[in-house]
Amino acid sequence: MSAALAYIKREWHVFPLHTPLPNGQCDCRKPACENVGKHPRTRNGLKDATVDEAIIRGWWHGWPTANIAIACGPSRLVALDVDPRHGGDESLADLKAKHGTEWLDTATSLTGGGGGHYVFRAPVGRRIANSSGLLGPGLDIRGDGGYIVAPPSLHASGRIYEWERTVRDAPLLDLPAWAVELLEARRPRDSRQVMQDGQRNVSLTSFLGAMRARGAGYESMLAAAEIENARHPSPMSAAEVQKIARSVAGYPAGHEVLVRVQRATYERLRKLATEPPSYELVVTGVTIRLTMTQLVAHRTVRMAIAEQADLLIPRLKETDWDEILADLIDKIEHVESPEDASEPGILWAITQEYLRGASETAEDFAHGQPLERDGWIHTTGRMLRQALISRGIVRVDQRALWAVAVRHGAEKRNVRINNRQQWAWGFPADKSLDGLEGDTRLMSPDTRDGDQS
Repeated sequence: MSAALAYIKREWHVFPLHTPLPNGQCDCRKPACENVGKHPRTRNGLKDATVDEAIIRGWWHGWPTANIAIACGPSRLVALDVDPRHGGDESLADLKAKHGTEWLDTATSLTGGGGGHYVFRAPVGRRIANSSGLLGPGLDIRGDGGYIVAPPSLHASGRIYEWERTVRDAPLLDLPAWAVELLEARRPRDSRQVMQDGQRNVSLTSFLGAMRARGAGYESMLAAAEIENARHPSPMSAAEVQKIARSVAGYPAGHEVLVRVQRATYERLRKLATEPPSYELVVTGVTIRLTMTQLVAHRTVRMAIAEQADLLIPRLKETDWDEILADLIDKIEHVESPEDASEPGILWAITQEYLRGASETAEDFAHGQPLERDGWIHTTGRMLRQALISRGIVRVDQRALWAVAVRHGAEKRNVRINNRQQWAWGFPADKSLDGLEGDTRLMSPDTRDGDQS
């Protein structure tokens, strides 16, 4: 715990990982774990990374032997991961011959696997994503959407990760300009690197389908999916990512997984009395929620359909879409906005999704999970706000959130959890979960507040 607390003093965001057991297996207890001691313990993994001391103390109180991960993106760090087993030492020697060695005089850790992490400050205003091999075989970049295992974590080999040069010995250097330019020039521009807004599900399915075709298993696909998802400015929930990985893992290994493509019929358009106005378009029997900005261009309509209906449809020429849209507008219906189209309705829909993940184990409450007990689901305002932040709602007024909670039967209750009497927000389980169907994706990107090595 002391190391994790030291890292957050530098504004480095951390979260706990599983730990290798003495027999070399992972304490996740999965016999075929392919990522021993390197995968997250928390429900949302990388997205749970924080500098909140209370949360970190709670994590390591529950998991005192947990390995430590530093999330590079929110910590404004980029790490060069040198893996000698795949030619990393030779590739690094080539870079030294071209660019000298002074750029490596930054904080450096030795990994348990015999490699090293060179840690740099991320360039201001530039996004450095995870990549593998762009600087040479055996050289990986851990940046936005990635994390590194940090000292004094334990490796499956029994060795300890340790700092060779701490930030006291060598202040963090900026990632060299030549490296930034090289990474940006060589980065592939395909769906594996950049998942377009509104096509996250389809892109991720295609990406994992390619892995499955090469024989990858569920665990490795899930680990890759979590990294891909974290790169997106509006990432899906952990449950959605797991659902896609499980679905693709159900296909026989070595078989291509095809993404569903279907021609669309645009059946009805309704204008909702919201501020600003929003629209519902019925496409092939599925209702899609759109903003005015999305509605006017077929490209953004296609993205919304992929996002909300998991359906990929062929492109239309804008002139063809204009004709279809003109016909729909001639028959447009004006209707009152449903509750879930308003800001309070959106907050409640996301709150319901969060409450659905309630645990009956009190220990999980200390790690941000709601607790279901005696017909009530207990959480706190801070925990609920954190859940909303992880789903893209970053600015929520506490009073507005409490007003929504009260409207749906919530009470402030004095309860005893983990041998401690405390105030919690209590939601009646029968009412709070009534009518909840799957995940809720009611907002368009335009209406959101959201900002291993």
